[in-house]
Amino acid sequence: MNTSYEFPNWTYEYPFRFEPYNFEVIDTYKIRVWISGHRPTVIFIAFLYVLFVQFAPKLMKDRPAFDLRRALAVWNFALALFSVAAFYRTFPDFYDLWWGNPNGPYETVCVRFVQKSYGNYEFLLKSR
Repeated sequence: MNTSYEFPNWTYEYPFRFEPYNFEVIDTYKIRVWISGHRPTVIFIAFLYVLFVQFAPKLMKDRPAFDLRRALAVWNFALALFSVAAFYRTFPDFYDLWWGNPNGPYETVCVRFVQKSYGNYEFLLKSR
């Protein structure tokens, strides 16, 4: 199995505005290699998820509903904070890559898997 990936070495007209924090630097190559080397585990987890999604509503059909208002309010607040932080970290570099580079739209949408200040957010958005 070939697990090597080759990406073009793009140059930038503008330097990145933010240096990444430690939690923002992810090694996407290691993640891809791990997933490709553990396919049965990944397929098993996906299978368990599908089973849960199919059968959990049937198990809960005759039971009282959970009161999740507070948990959902906390979740929505945390998601809003994440969205603001992601926009603050990604938009300046995205803007420079899109409009400051002759290959900007192509690189930004089709090729980029960057490990700069917004690599973590890009990975989270592309993995959905």
